[in-house]
Amino acid sequence: MTAVVWWAVATAAVVVLACLRARDALARRRQARLRAEALLLAWLSPGQRAQYRARGWFEVTTAAGHRYRVRRGGIVRLDPRGSAYCIEAVSPVPVADEMLANKLLLETDERRFLATAHRYRDTDQPRRGRRRTPTEPVPAVPHGPRRIGKTVTRVRRPGQGIVPTC
Repeated sequence: MTAVVWWAVATAAVVVLACLRARDALARRRQARLRAEALLLAWLSPGQRAQYRARGWFEVTTAAGHRYRVRRGGIVRLDPRGSAYCIEAVSPVPVADEMLANKLLLETDERRFLATAHRYRDTDQPRRGRRRTPTEPVPAVPHGPRRIGKTVTRVRRPGQGIVPTC
């Protein structure tokens, strides 16, 4: 065989191995997502489970009586409305695991949750007060992640819409 044929065979083998590894990685991620979803559903109360299956979010009541809505990408405080919070894991985990961690932290230690989480205005709520004109400058906000304990929170930039992660 010539060098060109050997090169073509080796390239094809590398491509096939890369495809197999990618398929295995996707299968592992899918299994992790399904296990995380099952664990979350096992920890939710029947009412929370019904909310989650119907709407993709559920409400949590803390020991102090505050109500929060835990959704993908963040938590919204319901009594008074307007504040939203997020905590992002340092390593990538399934969304259902993040939602379960937020639920458990809110139910057991709301003060620690509020001290750790990044707070921002909920963009789903109607805004009160005066609106900025298009030419008015947006207030400066520091950019980039900040490390708090074992979590990393990302500072939200002004003008961003729905923030899927912190």
